[in-house]
Amino acid sequence: MPADCFSADAAHPASELSLSLLQDTLALLESTRSADRLLGSQRLAELVHSCRGEHLPLLCAYLREAGAMESLVDLLDDKVEQTVAYSLMVIGNLCSDAVDPEAAQSRALFQKAQGALVTMLSSVASSDTFTAVYAAAALQNLCKDVAVGTAALQQGAIKLLDNVLRRTRAPGAHQSRRRKEQLSPSEDDEELLYLYASGALINVLNCCHLQRASPSKRNR
Repeated sequence: MPADCFSADAAHPASELSLSLLQDTLALLESTRSADRLLGSQRLAELVHSCRGEHLPLLCAYLREAGAMESLVDLLDDKVEQTVAYSLMVIGNLCSDAVDPEAAQSRALFQKAQGALVTMLSSVASSDTFTAVYAAAALQNLCKDVAVGTAALQQGAIKLLDNVLRRTRAPGAHQSRRRKEQLSPSEDDEELLYLYASGALINVLNCCHLQRASPSKRNR
């Protein structure tokens, strides 16, 4: 990573966030105070959301090296729902091939985290639409890897996602509850949830197909 990408004396070109402020933000994620964790997760989500172009993959690489993925995974069972949602938003971006060409490294870090996938699956089924949308989006990106998709399959992801899709198609389901803090405003949060949950389900099913079609399975 270029040494001047996040320099202490020069603001990040996309977000105007200096290295020292970025480090302070990451420190907030591990605070014992819930208000600090909320602030840290929100700041980081806003930074990732605002970063553009060649700077975004560099930011993702920095966050991986700084241990941000581990901190974000720890926040998935935070008692403050918004902290969970913001953390999911960042995880989803770190694990997106469209955001970072090296996203597979972030997916590998997530996979190593004990209990992370189970917690994320429960977030997909959250009654809080804001949380469910980001959880489904993150799961869609994570399940591009066969190992993660297979693990999700074993944890009952197909039934869970099918239930989410049925719920979002039910009469009145598209009268979603929107948040003022939403980073990426949409006409209908429930439609986004349906879109991401559909993508996650497709990726899980693809992983199932690839696993069954693998030579090692056929030769047993």
